[in-house]
Amino acid sequence: MEDYDSLDKSAGKPKASKELHAERYPERQVVISKQHSKEKQEMIIRFIQKAAENEVPISSILLEESFAGVDSRQGCIILSSELRLVHFFTARNIEIETEEAHKFSELEIFELLNCTKQCGNLTKIMFTYCILPQFINIPQGIDAKVGWYLYGGYYYFDVANSLWQCENTIRLLNGELHSERVSTYQTACRDEIRMAKNEGAHNEQKGKNQARVKAK
Repeated sequence: MEDYDSLDKSAGKPKASKELHAERYPERQVVISKQHSKEKQEMIIRFIQKAAENEVPISSILLEESFAGVDSRQGCIILSSELRLVHFFTARNIEIETEEAHKFSELEIFELLNCTKQCGNLTKIMFTYCILPQFINIPQGIDAKVGWYLYGGYYYFDVANSLWQCENTIRLLNGELHSERVSTYQTACRDEIRMAKNEGAHNEQKGKNQARVKAK
């Protein structure tokens, strides 16, 4: 979805009912990536704010390695570009995709979940490529499912048992299993980084060898 200015077409016109407005502007998926320029991120944030003002639903907001933290006083999300995502009332799903093996504390999770209270129709909050605590404290008023993707497996927080539960099973991530899964994931990340470095060094040496051959 690239047409971030489309909602401005309704400027100055009488506001339609929620049903007519939703029909006119179908749900969108929005991505704010670390790879986006600051100008593009600003444009996307304006779109999200415009959607909130016009009660246009957004199917999902994906923060692709662009999440930096939460301002708990202002109730907004801080991006790595230092921009702030304040109004995202109409989001139905939020996904936080971090750089691999990023660790969240219990307090960070609580503040982020508390920040999403403004989303009245939120159904799911998903964390991917990160490490979450074994226990999290979900603020009152949060009815959305809290999910976590870790090394090939999906988990959802079981509020009744206060533990992560494997998707489509009744198996819970107790202390030992949680530590095991996190350790496996961290090892896989280190191996991937090591392989990338080795490949980079190999390609660099290959380039030097080719340069020597051409020089001859």
